[in-house]
Amino acid sequence: MNDFQPRTISLAGYKCVKRGRSRDDTRKSNQAKKEVCDNILLSLRMKGMLSDEELQIVEDAFYSTAERYVFKNKQE
Repeated sequence: MNDFQPRTISLAGYKCVKRGRSRDDTRKSNQAKKEVCDNILLSLRMKGMLSDEELQIVEDAFYSTAERYVFKNKQE
């Protein structure tokens, strides 16, 4: 990720780093990814913008993209 690339996604409250962290970091990262994805899907669902099939595509795309990264709380 690079702040100067227009397609970079920034998640409020989290930073993304390359894999290679401890097992505990991976567990915390997976929890953070689930929380972020659930919040995104809830927001889209509440707006009624997408069908269930489209929401599944968004979820699949999120996890596919986030797979290579470890999410860490910015306070850590």
